[in-house]
Amino acid sequence: METSYFKLSAKRRMMKNHFKCFIVSVFPFMTVLLLTIFNYFLAKVLNGISFNAILLPYAMYIRLLLLATSIILSIFIWKSVQLVVDGYFLSKVHVKNITLRQMIKCITFRQCLTFFLVSIIRFFLSISWFVFYFSPCIAVFCLLLYSYQNENNGFRINLTLFISAVMLLIIGISFLYITLKRYSMCSSVILNDEEKNPLKVIARSAEIMENHSVQYAFYCLSFSGWLLLCLLIIPVIYVVPYFKMSKFCFRNSLGLSKHIEQKEEKPIVFYFPKRVEN
Repeated sequence: METSYFKLSAKRRMMKNHFKCFIVSVFPFMTVLLLTIFNYFLAKVLNGISFNAILLPYAMYIRLLLLATSIILSIFIWKSVQLVVDGYFLSKVHVKNITLRQMIKCITFRQCLTFFLVSIIRFFLSISWFVFYFSPCIAVFCLLLYSYQNENNGFRINLTLFISAVMLLIIGISFLYITLKRYSMCSSVILNDEEKNPLKVIARSAEIMENHSVQYAFYCLSFSGWLLLCLLIIPVIYVVPYFKMSKFCFRNSLGLSKHIEQKEEKPIVFYFPKRVEN
């Protein structure tokens, strides 16, 4: 299916709802901003609290424990908001008139916890893939520095090493970007399949994205021009929800069976009583 179809479908779903979709799409960003400010002031408050003689030797550990707990809860809240937003756009692909309140009622605490754990695992997976793909580039770059500092080699060799390092950097970025797309379906798996095991969620996402990661990566890159317009600030209102909705239109085409539906009762216009024969 052509990618232009997904973009047109996203535009139809956003028709007369652009601003509402924009407000919903910036909720995760606003959540991060507010929680960062909260933790900053919490750190200042904890630093100003004086402890009695008994707790004074453990004051630093208590402050660190309270601050670490606050940060972990903040990340959990942020990921929960992100899951709700993802669910909103995923549902909007099927039900145009879905509301955020209805979406919040559909999300369970277990799903939020699973998404939180999945995000932690994805973070460490991202670091692992980063080290794997960028190791050749780092090795060649270190060799270039060693060669340049010791001046054992000529200009051509140093130039060759520099070009090789740049090419390996570009290749590493490309492969990392495509590889991380394998985990793009995690939120959809949690919302649709209601999988509770974080490892199975990631495995299921990788299975769905098999043979689609490259296509999805190029699909996301096709919005580069739109995203550059966000530098002008004003186009953000249109571009951000359009990009978000378009991504979920693409993901929806990959075959997840279930989705959240909004059921409406049909009004009875005419009622004909059943005729009783004597």
